[in-house]
Amino acid sequence: QANAERFCHHQACPKRAPEGSTKHGKEQKVPANAKTYQEQVVRNSKMLASTLLQNGIELVSGGTDNHLILVKTDSVNMSGKEAGEILEKVDITCNKNMVPNDKRSPFVTSGIRLGTPAVTTRGFKENETKLMAELIVKALKHPTDEKVLADVKKLCMNFAQNFLSTLKEL
Repeated sequence: QANAERFCHHQACPKRAPEGSTKHGKEQKVPANAKTYQEQVVRNSKMLASTLLQNGIELVSGGTDNHLILVKTDSVNMSGKEAGEILEKVDITCNKNMVPNDKRSPFVTSGIRLGTPAVTTRGFKENETKLMAELIVKALKHPTDEKVLADVKKLCMNFAQNFLSTLKEL
């Protein structure tokens, strides 16, 4: 009979997941001033939210006070699943997300969730976040225009190349 404990450690196993995430977390570079970093994350999030709102894209809370934004995709006449697929096409990452009183299923949703910690880690400030928001708006408002989507994707790629994937000093 196989030793279940030993076998588990040689396979992908939930018992081992915390060890890996703890090790990974210890290896990540933490900013010299974590408070400054967190404040920048929130400033970027507020810029993202305000730019989306100024362009007619509704948010669940009408803004944000933290690192996350929940977008009502009905405001651009699509489901969260469709919006997620459009943004993925142009290399922008988001998650579909249910909104309060959502009539769609959890597999389709009426919202997407956007956050700013990853872009802040790459060195984005408010100006870069505003540009990112404008690219999101362009993609969501022109989901069937392949030329617009190709242009947005190209801008995203060029834009991303200017920022390192390692944490910058804030």
